[in-house]
Amino acid sequence: MDIITSLAQINNDLYQDLFISLPISDKRAFISTCKITNQSSVQMLKYELSFQKMINVTKYFSKRYYSGFYNPLYKFTMELLFDGYEIPDKYIIVENRVLHQFPKIYRRLGERADLDQIKKLLKLNRNSFMEDNAEWTMAGAAKAGNVSILRWMIRNGYPLCDLAATYAVKGNQLRTLKWLVRRGCKLNDMIVSNAAKNGFMDIVKFLVFDLNRSLGDAAYFAALRGHFQIVKFIYSVDPTALFEVCEGAARSGNLDILKFAYQFGYSMMHDFYCTDVNILKWLLDDGHISPDINISKKIAWSGNLECLQFLYRNKFPVLDKDVFARAVRGQNVEMIKWLHSLRCPFDKSATKAAAGMSNPEMIKIRFSVAILKLLVEWGCELDNEVCSLAAYHGDLEMLQYLYGCGCKLDETVLQRASTNGHLHIIIWARRQGCHWNSLVCYYTVCWHHLDVLKWLRGVDRQKYDEYSEETEICPWDEQVCIYAIRYCHIDILKFAIENGCEYGEASYQAALETENSEIINYISEHYVMNDV
Repeated sequence: MDIITSLAQINNDLYQDLFISLPISDKRAFISTCKITNQSSVQMLKYELSFQKMINVTKYFSKRYYSGFYNPLYKFTMELLFDGYEIPDKYIIVENRVLHQFPKIYRRLGERADLDQIKKLLKLNRNSFMEDNAEWTMAGAAKAGNVSILRWMIRNGYPLCDLAATYAVKGNQLRTLKWLVRRGCKLNDMIVSNAAKNGFMDIVKFLVFDLNRSLGDAAYFAALRGHFQIVKFIYSVDPTALFEVCEGAARSGNLDILKFAYQFGYSMMHDFYCTDVNILKWLLDDGHISPDINISKKIAWSGNLECLQFLYRNKFPVLDKDVFARAVRGQNVEMIKWLHSLRCPFDKSATKAAAGMSNPEMIKIRFSVAILKLLVEWGCELDNEVCSLAAYHGDLEMLQYLYGCGCKLDETVLQRASTNGHLHIIIWARRQGCHWNSLVCYYTVCWHHLDVLKWLRGVDRQKYDEYSEETEICPWDEQVCIYAIRYCHIDILKFAIENGCEYGEASYQAALETENSEIINYISEHYVMNDV
């Protein structure tokens, strides 16, 4: 019996080791197929939370904090995309906003030259607000030099765009850039600056000599990244083109570039960021700068305590409420404590800065809350507006703290939360008695938060992982239909009309203006029927 027990334990340990080593998508498959699943199933929640935190910290899908993991469809889709697996056909539907609201997905598919997935996803013919997923597919393909993908897209009616050329530059793909230019691809005004910023001399020369492109502010970006040879090249081509090169050199901490610019008659044109005290020392010793509060504010915002202390020792105005607010934005706790120890004045602009700069990265969220707590401890006035800022960023920890300090929750909190689809914020705020109005539904439309709109209207509330005791329904009006039409969200429009949302002449006129046949046909059919 002991031998059997030991063997069973060995097998169980092997299963656990295998489970731990798997990507998150395979962990789910493992649990569904393996007989020994109890321990693994218990661990799965921990791995889910770790995965979701990583997605936000790395901004893998978006720069915005993402909180939509309560929706199983969204959650599973993100896991498959991250693991590089093919998306099942049953997931490729308009209702799956993950597949059309994150342009980074299309860029990565272009980089991987995953034509099968590209074909499937582009058939959705849906885009994020003010973005074009086909263009981002081209951008990814151009960045990786995948000309075969670019050819396929051109043959299938997708027009070339300047984004493709920009990303060819970012990927140092000179041959691809030339290929795009030969086919009439447009170049934007920042194309030389992008090449200079990345240090790609061959591309800079091609753009300047072969295409006669303007240098623009390329010198600034070259200096910003410390590309001294490109700065020298730009000066050799046009000695008048080192616009803002001093500011770029100061920000990157490159004293050699800064001295070069001053040698040829350039100087700081305005206040500047700097995180290198040696830059400040040289500028001050040589008489290139003098005490100026605008310099103090920029240095405080950069978050470098050593630089700010250097300015203070050299009689720069530092003890000012605007400098303090910039220090809060820089999120250096030690800098803020140092300023407070010197009795630097501050006002409620500091608490706004702490909430407004809340970052989706978990570490920085804790820093923001820590700073806010310090400010409150020191008697800094709170403004109710900071609650809506925290809601916009999906920062529940900060919102709870503000509420505990006596800040009021109003409709603006729910409106800001619905804009970014933060259902967890909406549910929590409603539990605290926060009122809502029709604008809360309206704000879900722009970024295609259909699932949140459904929840607000009392539909599918038990379908998601976010538990709520909510029994009331959020009001809506014709603005939901009008903006669903303007953003061509046919699924939101259908849901609204089929669930009794008001629509009329304004909706009909909005549909005609879109020139979208699907939208026009749908609204015309219902508008005429309603009129009859």
